[in-house]
Amino acid sequence: MDYLGSEQPYGIRSNSGYLLFFPRITKYEGQDERHNKEVSEAFILSEIIIKALKATKMKAKQPIENFFDDEVFYENLGEYLDGSMGIERAEDLADIPSDFTKTFQLSQMQPMFQMNLVKLANILLDWHEDSLPEDCDLNIIDNALKESIDFDRLNSLIPKYWYTNGEFVTVTKQNLIDYFD
Repeated sequence: MDYLGSEQPYGIRSNSGYLLFFPRITKYEGQDERHNKEVSEAFILSEIIIKALKATKMKAKQPIENFFDDEVFYENLGEYLDGSMGIERAEDLADIPSDFTKTFQLSQMQPMFQMNLVKLANILLDWHEDSLPEDCDLNIIDNALKESIDFDRLNSLIPKYWYTNGEFVTVTKQNLIDYFD
């Protein structure tokens, strides 16, 4: 942001030039309070606009990563472009229609499963249902599992994979162009 002196905002610019200009706030004799209020409001407005521009820019430039197209997983947009569309360079995008869109399902890394005492006891009891005596003391089995298995350690060692998370992203031709920039 550029300032007129240090009195008031002048304009907001990007690398390619000014995006907008602020009107000059005129200071008249005897109207200091009005002038100060308008200058203060202009600075507040400029900060709001800058925050919005930065958020939009960051959102637009966020990489599209770790997603599924149907049941096929892609680590990034480049892998999808090369593997699914045969596109390796920006020049290859010329044949893509300008209204191109494609929706992908996003994913996150999660363990295959997590185990706890209740789950494991139920699995074991179901598996050995035929061999359990009717008067079996289930507390003994629970205590044996609790004493011999570190469930936190077990869960930390379970392999993690990319699973869909219910969120979607729609990719446009502009996203494809941005990928190569």
